[in-house]
Amino acid sequence: MAVIDFKNYRIIKMYYERNKSFKNIDNGKNTISPQFSVHINDSSKDKVIIKLSVKIDENNFPFKLEVSLEGMFAYNSDEDATNIGKEVFFSRNAVAILFPYLRSCVSSLTNLSNENRALILPTMNIVELLKKQGNLK
Repeated sequence: MAVIDFKNYRIIKMYYERNKSFKNIDNGKNTISPQFSVHINDSSKDKVIIKLSVKIDENNFPFKLEVSLEGMFAYNSDEDATNIGKEVFFSRNAVAILFPYLRSCVSSLTNLSNENRALILPTMNIVELLKKQGNLK
């Protein structure tokens, strides 16, 4: 058994709005700065719910979107032989486990718009990015 067990995830919010005033002056080479956030609810001794979100709200982009999902995890303290603690496991490992699901939701949602190609968020170290954005310790 592992220190943390990923039980399930669920989508909390999927929001997409076409930017009617968008003018493609960069011939499809628009850059964006997605804003990621994380909230860790560890009110239980052995269960944790992590909410991971991304928001794109740029004036010079074809659309605005927000996607949030929650992941349910269990902490097995008996397996934590090095006593790292659940805070570290959840703020790093669990967030990294959830990120591919968030990427997939964004790609699916933007693909359904039938206006542009699907937005595929790049693979990245989401934990380090959240730290840089000040959204994770």
